[in-house]
Amino acid sequence: CFDDTGYAAQTQLGDTSLTNNKVTVARVFNNSIKKNGYDASAVGSHGHHVAGTIACAAHTPATIDGASIPYAPSGVAPHALLGNYNVFPNNIEEARSEDILNALQAAYEDGMDIVNMSLGGQQNDGGGGWLFANAVDNLDRANMLSAIAAGNEGPGNFTVGFPGAAPRALTVGASTVGQNIINQVNVDGTDYEAVVGEFGKLKSDLTAPLAVVNDPASGFDHGLNIACPESPALPNLTGKIALLGRGTCDFAVKMRAAQDAGAIGVIMVDRVDGPLLVMAGNSDPNQATIPGYFIRLSDGKVVKTHDGGTAVLKALPTYVRDASLDRQMADFSSQGPTIGQNVIVKPDVIAPGANIISSYPPSFCGGASSCRAMISGTSMATP
Repeated sequence: CFDDTGYAAQTQLGDTSLTNNKVTVARVFNNSIKKNGYDASAVGSHGHHVAGTIACAAHTPATIDGASIPYAPSGVAPHALLGNYNVFPNNIEEARSEDILNALQAAYEDGMDIVNMSLGGQQNDGGGGWLFANAVDNLDRANMLSAIAAGNEGPGNFTVGFPGAAPRALTVGASTVGQNIINQVNVDGTDYEAVVGEFGKLKSDLTAPLAVVNDPASGFDHGLNIACPESPALPNLTGKIALLGRGTCDFAVKMRAAQDAGAIGVIMVDRVDGPLLVMAGNSDPNQATIPGYFIRLSDGKVVKTHDGGTAVLKALPTYVRDASLDRQMADFSSQGPTIGQNVIVKPDVIAPGANIISSYPPSFCGGASSCRAMISGTSMATP
């Protein structure tokens, strides 16, 4: 994605061991850079994915987990020059306001035209949000546009955070793309489409008894236990594939709870009928290692009638396309208006943000020179 073949010579800034004539800047921002030996290396997957959507070289062939993509994806601006202003070096998950503001100032001084921010905080955070809003507004007046993710706290009004709530931010919500890398689960001889989560990976099919964990009081149409901290305790799931429901807490929390109860795999049922999503991990270092497969609500209602049946999580995926699922609002996309003295309609624009194919660090693909992944979020819509 970031090969500079054919690019004219560019002035390279920051750590030039991490730049070329396409990625022209590599800077790091943290108050413990020297103490901890941090540099601007993009070791995390999130920024790498965003950068690929912005400017991956045109028509770069792609495969994901062995599934061939039947077209060669391009960045939306494939010949753009990129700057890497890393406020999440190494394994840092929380960036200080000062570091983000310093990164924005540096990007402006380096001559960047557009800055992409996939980060956010509460609108009522006591100060940091207003600092970001002022910075974004001032930089916009100085002709550096800030494209900012609306956030993934939807559905619901007043859920756009800072800096996306800044008046002059180009705040972006997410719509769906009807494509997926589809695996399958088989329950008592019937196949159902599924998407594999970012947890344990299978090299061969996994077969085990199905354990349906019901909870009629969950408040969701699937009627299943959502395995959140406030949910009823999960039963003993030793050696079984658990059928659970999507709810209100992180998928990583649910997966860990199932693994702690002895499950060797999870089938997660959506809370609504819509495009299948990838169940993402979170920042907790104690991630589940068992596989998790995500299925539609309508299929889940059928599967839940097969408690004790034979479930098979299939290892090999395939690419599928359904254009009828394009251009729907993603249910996770944060919604406005903003709160406070100046109530503003947000987000400003909607872009594809669910099931987006882009680049991943080579370390996520065993060191392969070209690594891809499909993930969802307003972070994916913003670029």
